[in-house]
Amino acid sequence: MEDLKKKVAARGYVKGTMTRLFNFVNIANLDDISINDLCTKRDRLNVAFKEYEALCKDILGLDSADEEDVESVEDNYFKTLSAFDKRIKPLDSNPSGSSTHEKTHKTKLPPISIKPFEGTYTEYVPFINLFNSLIHNDKSLDNIQKFYYLRTLLKGEPFDLVKNLPVEALSYDAALNLLKNRYENKYRIISEHICKLLDLKQIVKSTAVSLREFISTVRQQIAAIKYQEPNVIYWDAILLCILSRKLDSYTAKAYQLDRDMNAKPQLEDFLNYIENRANALENVEQGHQPHPGNSSSKVAAVATTGATCTYCKSYEHKLFNCKKFQLLPANDRYTFAKEKKVCMICLGQHGGKCRFHFRCSECKKPHNTLLHCNLSETPPAVTLSNAIAQRAVHDHQPAQPQQPVISCAPECCSSTTTA
Repeated sequence: MEDLKKKVAARGYVKGTMTRLFNFVNIANLDDISINDLCTKRDRLNVAFKEYEALCKDILGLDSADEEDVESVEDNYFKTLSAFDKRIKPLDSNPSGSSTHEKTHKTKLPPISIKPFEGTYTEYVPFINLFNSLIHNDKSLDNIQKFYYLRTLLKGEPFDLVKNLPVEALSYDAALNLLKNRYENKYRIISEHICKLLDLKQIVKSTAVSLREFISTVRQQIAAIKYQEPNVIYWDAILLCILSRKLDSYTAKAYQLDRDMNAKPQLEDFLNYIENRANALENVEQGHQPHPGNSSSKVAAVATTGATCTYCKSYEHKLFNCKKFQLLPANDRYTFAKEKKVCMICLGQHGGKCRFHFRCSECKKPHNTLLHCNLSETPPAVTLSNAIAQRAVHDHQPAQPQQPVISCAPECCSSTTTA
């Protein structure tokens, strides 16, 4: 019963369109109207009449007692069509007419390409709508040609569904039905769009770009879901609960403070708030962009260009991360740092006092640990001769010369042992 009411209402709307065109040809002076406008109105009349006939057939199937006066509507249709043709045909046959000149010199638009369909449920509706507009509704093509074009635009599983159909006229309708039965799954399509909303990445920091991407993705998925006409209760409240969790904490808190707590949650109000916030952030970010001549920009540029390893000349790391430099003996690292005049704390090259306050993990002195001479534990400082003599007496053996103890550089720790 509900379907019957919808079809009756649709027939009334189409019938109204045809009536307006009928009144138009009876009132307007068709000689003052361009051929492009006349052709457009004639095409609209033909489409409306086809829709009217289809709706009448559907309504009769649902209600055999329908009392629609189809005969009078057809009579008005033919009168209107005749009036249009009477004015258009003489202009078409006159090559010197201004309207014909306008028609033959229309702007040539770039061709529309159809993206091949690979079996994604959410892509089926856009694909089949574009295919119907460009190929299915083209009266100059027969069904064999349409079937050929359809096969070339299918890949993967969709192509496997139709690849064994013979190339003949009857296969075209069969292929369309196979695709419709397989991929026109409203439940699956809606579920995939909802999953995309659930899988939205969390916004860590709200910027104009991140908020606009968020709004764009949400609006696309919502529009695709609404196209399927789902019957959803408390739609806005559910979506607001999902989407508000995707925002960063600061934006989510600001939205809760800004909205009316007593008002019913509205998804459109939420999206408008996010869009206004993106506009505000965009204006603020634009106002705080550094000027090309700003001295701080120049300093940053110099720092960036000089961010190379002093030892191996690599652009991928700095000196304190250089593996080759770390493998050098401690004394060689210290000598290299002194020769290249690098900072003893951060191992970088800069003027003035270092802004870092690192201390050596070995001796707690203010220098980088890589420049510390990694000493083993040593006995209290004594003279070399005394140490050799004491060992000789203890072992009752001839004293052997002892290796000198390597000490840190004076500049490094200032705690040296005399060799």
